[in-house]
Amino acid sequence: MGGSGRWLGAFVALAGVAVFEGLFSRHITFHSGDGLTLLSMLLFALFNVFSARVLDRYTPLAFVAITMLVGTVIILPGSLPAMLRQHYTSIPLVDWGIFAYAVMFPILLTYPVWSYGISRLGAARTSLFQYATPVLAGLLSVALLRAHIEPHEIAGTAICIGGMALSQLLGKQSLTALWAQRTQGVER
Repeated sequence: MGGSGRWLGAFVALAGVAVFEGLFSRHITFHSGDGLTLLSMLLFALFNVFSARVLDRYTPLAFVAITMLVGTVIILPGSLPAMLRQHYTSIPLVDWGIFAYAVMFPILLTYPVWSYGISRLGAARTSLFQYATPVLAGLLSVALLRAHIEPHEIAGTAICIGGMALSQLLGKQSLTALWAQRTQGVER
């Protein structure tokens, strides 16, 4: 089972996210939005696997353009009636700024970088960085919202980063093969 070391690291990182979210500190809650977030994470993982298979034929920027076109075609029928009723001149300038940021930063800047990472590192190694999202969001909430960091969040961050590092260090190693090598010396 080549690559089981990467899976072990990913599992440890996931456990770190669970600790960060309060699993063992009685702070954990689960709402319908959490279920939708979990579903979107699973769909994004499938997207990453698909991306890895087609990024050898397209540049990261072209791939983002294709995926945005497909996404637009999918959501346009449901959104078109509301778009036609919308009074665009009544939208405040700050909302247009938020919209521009939402388009520029995640779509035009980060998705091409993400796709480039998948094309160079592969889906498994690149997707591992998704575990850092809740941790970074939590840390940013301290800086931006003056949120208080709990001890379980510090522990969860350390476990998550440790799992990500473990996954990178063990990479394509098979834990079974590593264990077999370790025990061969003992059996002699």
